[in-house]
Amino acid sequence: MFFTPSLKGETSENQPPFRVRGKADFQFLEMPLISKGESEIVEFKTNFNIETIETLVAFANSKGGSVFIGVNDKSKVVGVNANSENIQNWLNEIKNKTIPSIIPDVEEVFNGFKVTIFKAKSNVTENVTETRQLKILQLIKENDKISTTEIAKLIGVVRRTIARDIDTLKEKGVIKRIGPDKGGYWEVQNA
Repeated sequence: MFFTPSLKGETSENQPPFRVRGKADFQFLEMPLISKGESEIVEFKTNFNIETIETLVAFANSKGGSVFIGVNDKSKVVGVNANSENIQNWLNEIKNKTIPSIIPDVEEVFNGFKVTIFKAKSNVTENVTETRQLKILQLIKENDKISTTEIAKLIGVVRRTIARDIDTLKEKGVIKRIGPDKGGYWEVQNA
């Protein structure tokens, strides 16, 4: 992200101590890309929401791409109110709502933000873990009283591996355990 501190005396309670780059910088760097419109690797969103995260997931699963937040579907820069705390909250939300976690590159541009996902080289370990976590979710959906031992037997790994994956899913808020280990059940939150 590119922030320029404001001059002394310019800050107030309602104004963060940052300002965006100048319009000329934005036009020089990003306007050619925006003026071409949306494509397989460029999307526009007027604000940050769940659709933004869904678009980033789609980019992560394909060629990669950039989402311009603060730009409407007609390639018009409408701007967005955000400060460094908002941006950090956005990044945390993206990370927590994706499996495996997506950590995009965020760049401030004029009155908006450019969020970019680069297509990374495949990481076999992450792919195996993600596939296993999806199997766990499917088994829990089919039987909300299933034990970690039963899951381990069905998937073909040791119980400790399942316990670690379940801890990760719980930390991300994807699943929740209701009640004790014996007699309780699983609840799927975000799947």
